[in-house]
Amino acid sequence: MRAVVSLLEQWRDKIGEERWKTLSAVVIAPYTIGSETPNLQALRFVMDKESAKDRLIVVGGDYGKEVDKAISVLARLAVDRHAARSVFDKTTHEGAKGIRSLSSKRDFMADTTELILKKIAAERKTSNQNK
Repeated sequence: MRAVVSLLEQWRDKIGEERWKTLSAVVIAPYTIGSETPNLQALRFVMDKESAKDRLIVVGGDYGKEVDKAISVLARLAVDRHAARSVFDKTTHEGAKGIRSLSSKRDFMADTTELILKKIAAERKTSNQNK
């Protein structure tokens, strides 16, 4: 871990603090426990704390060491985030949530879907009580 952190810090120093704050990183996590991999923890440790909240992304999938596939995933997520920033108001909680949802485990429509399912459940409960 010391070697990984040291390498990441060398990269940070090489590109400069300001550019480092704009860094996006994707951690490919093929396992269900992948949300706390050593790679993720090392990046979180070295990245700018505020930037990491929005730019450190965990992606499930079995990409192995196929760098091209990992870069493709990161590129799609970066484009999705860029598009989201032009649509959602990042100064509001709901807007920020919309932006993050385009590359997180929580689907963009999760809240709306949850509300609709609760409504259906309530309607069914009322319908069953009336029978």
